[in-house]
Amino acid sequence: MLNREQLQQQDKLNLLNTTSLRLIPILAESVDLDGLIQVSEDQIKELGYMTPKLVPSAIEGLLNIGWIRKGQDGKLYSLYTCNTSPENKAFYYINFFKIFKKEVFKSMYKRRINLMYYILTSKIPGTWHSIAIERLYKNKTLSDKLAIESFDDFDDLMNNFIPLIEAGIIEVRLGRENTTFTQKSTNLKEKIYAFCGKTDLAVRKKRMRGEKDGHVFHIRMANEVLKEKTTIFDIDRRSTLRDLETIASQYDYSLDVFNQESLEEVHMVKHKIYKEFGNLGIKIYRESLQSFFELSSHSFARLMDNKEFGKTIKNHYVIPRIKMELTNSVRELESKQNLSKTEAFLRYITTEAYLDDLVTIDHNMNTSYPELYKTVQQTNAAWKEFADKVEGIYKKEGASGNTPEIVLELAFKGELTSKKRVEKELKQKLNLKHQSNTISKSYSSTKKTEMPKEIREHRDRLRAFGLLQPNQLQDVDCDF
Repeated sequence: MLNREQLQQQDKLNLLNTTSLRLIPILAESVDLDGLIQVSEDQIKELGYMTPKLVPSAIEGLLNIGWIRKGQDGKLYSLYTCNTSPENKAFYYINFFKIFKKEVFKSMYKRRINLMYYILTSKIPGTWHSIAIERLYKNKTLSDKLAIESFDDFDDLMNNFIPLIEAGIIEVRLGRENTTFTQKSTNLKEKIYAFCGKTDLAVRKKRMRGEKDGHVFHIRMANEVLKEKTTIFDIDRRSTLRDLETIASQYDYSLDVFNQESLEEVHMVKHKIYKEFGNLGIKIYRESLQSFFELSSHSFARLMDNKEFGKTIKNHYVIPRIKMELTNSVRELESKQNLSKTEAFLRYITTEAYLDDLVTIDHNMNTSYPELYKTVQQTNAAWKEFADKVEGIYKKEGASGNTPEIVLELAFKGELTSKKRVEKELKQKLNLKHQSNTISKSYSSTKKTEMPKEIREHRDRLRAFGLLQPNQLQDVDCDF
């Protein structure tokens, strides 16, 4: 997402030319979780935001103000975007709206783009932003309180402000009036000028006598703009899926043939890895993608169709790498006692790894670092949580009749959480339930019993006297 605070920095925006300003949302939309910009210069040239030969200088402008950087790998990384977090309720990011991809934006020049960015970041998009219009252009009365300094006078401002209304980008209300001016409104210029005391368009607006002479405008982004947001799963965005898309295409696969649920599954696995390990996690994830396609590319389509690709990458490629990182950290831990380095690895493994992995790690710790393992369980919450979970595994297996030795043997074979074992246990539970229901029914149902002779004779006499209706049933349910 676009970092709101940075997009508000008019001093930085004023240093950029039109092409760099147009490029801001385009590059941002292609930024991965670790800041990597997943779009090439050639791809930017094809988008039509500027003459192709101007693309390098547009990128250079963003490099010069420190909003993007070039990594040691020669790739570009964004410094003006951010990842969203459900825990952060503040207004700290700006969504990607489809208006940025439309011709009306592609043809905008510097000052109009700056004005649009100002309105976009002033209040939560869709909320009215109230401001004296005199604070948006240069004048002596409010010279020290200007919100932006791009416009020389009122007319200059209106020449850029009114087109934003006409293009359906913003909506405006004037003072205490209830009328909302939108793209469909007529005579916009005359009405706005009249409100501001400039009824004769040929006469220069009179100088303000003081701040109280200001004319309050209520401005917000248009509803039609807000309705059209992009998502990370849109074909022309997919910033967190570009690495997968790139390597898959090398093996003649396209993400376009898979549904959004399959893409979401991969994104969520990647996002969780990043949340735990940051850029190191993304590095491990990308290396895991490479390993998968080198070894098992033939399984890609099947796993994607079954929404299991992300899980496969996590369990069979990422977690083994995390286990290796944890092992290396434990070796350092023995000498330095720096618990913090192991916590992220351990938390992820505790919640995401197979039970087999948990049991084998526990066994290795007890075998190789017994004293250290006891100490860290007593002093660190992450290690205690891990040990408690392993203890729970042994208890559950013990209740099923498996000794610790059998549990360890199953773990080394990778059979504690194998699909066959889970299916077998489920089948056993279903069989037991079926048997229980059958027995229950046999006890609850009553046996049909032959009617005793004396009762049958008594009923026949009643029937003969017309005291009992004819009844063909000779057997009754009874418990004589």
